[in-house]
Amino acid sequence: MNEAHSNEFDCVFVIGAGASYEFGLPTGGDLKDLIISTLDDLLNRQGLVDQLSDAIFSSLGRHTQADEKLAREQCRVIRDGLVFSPSIDNFLHLHRDNELLVNIGKLTIAFVILGSERSSTLYVQKDNWQKESVPQFSKKADGLHPASTYLGKIFEDLTVLRGFSEFCERLNRILFISFNYDRCILMFICFAAKLLYPDAQYKEDQLFDSIHVLHPYGHLGEISSLHDLKIKFGGGHQLNSNHLLAASKGIRTFTEGVSEDNVAQSIGEALSHANLLVFLGYGFLDLNNKILARADFSQSIKSVFSTCYMVRNPKQDEIVEFLGGNYRSGVGAGGKYRLSEAIVQNKTCSDFVEEWRSKFRQHY
Repeated sequence: MNEAHSNEFDCVFVIGAGASYEFGLPTGGDLKDLIISTLDDLLNRQGLVDQLSDAIFSSLGRHTQADEKLAREQCRVIRDGLVFSPSIDNFLHLHRDNELLVNIGKLTIAFVILGSERSSTLYVQKDNWQKESVPQFSKKADGLHPASTYLGKIFEDLTVLRGFSEFCERLNRILFISFNYDRCILMFICFAAKLLYPDAQYKEDQLFDSIHVLHPYGHLGEISSLHDLKIKFGGGHQLNSNHLLAASKGIRTFTEGVSEDNVAQSIGEALSHANLLVFLGYGFLDLNNKILARADFSQSIKSVFSTCYMVRNPKQDEIVEFLGGNYRSGVGAGGKYRLSEAIVQNKTCSDFVEEWRSKFRQHY
């Protein structure tokens, strides 16, 4: 999987929590609630326990009574204050000068997301499946089969009547900008390709080189090989404090994310060549919008599509205004031009992609 991009992408998907929700991951609001309930559970036990508490004190390098009191106080600050923040990212940004609080916040995010990965439809039960084994997707009672998600539909359009190498060539034209910490995009594409293509065609190295996912806020751990994971998807069967510490180091706060010029530069370079920009399950929070707006790009984008599922009308107007202000017009060699189309619809990610897939596949 490539995070540094030199490709000229034809299509860019901006992915928010609503898209990963189709695999059983939490939305932004659900993530807040899970973090609050996790910390409340720890605090009510009158001591920090289990993997999360072990990870907190491992990060401190000691575990004295004074350390426990200080850690409990920071847990309480997050638990009681997060409910008033639009997101955990925003909350950590506000407390960016409090290193211990930020570290505890990142560890709790890692704990919750790894647990969510494990309960998702993409989790493979065997902890150590080998090269020759075949992963099996699961379907939760209240969830979609992975093939029916937005990504399943994109994958189908990328692979129809195409051999493995041509599929990789097409996939190489797409960039996913994911504001999520999870690794659903990579896991789905790798598992689905392994299930679809004959072993004689499937080449994992070639596939990994063709998958481009940029995480402005980082992620839970690099996946360089499906059978040699540094941090297993879902944390594996024996989640421990070492897993949480390693996973949390891959998470960036807003301040850390936008301070790294390569992130904004990569987004800018991707948008400068793309003709199609699609927002799926993206909440258009101001904090995240600033990351996208910070990217410097020439406006080659002709079409912008976006979901706004369960978003009320005033917010829909803000979305249209944001898209129009950032992507609607620009000055090129031929003078001023405008988007040929800007579509915003109140649909789920899978339904939205289904409706517009004939338009999207023109850019794959």
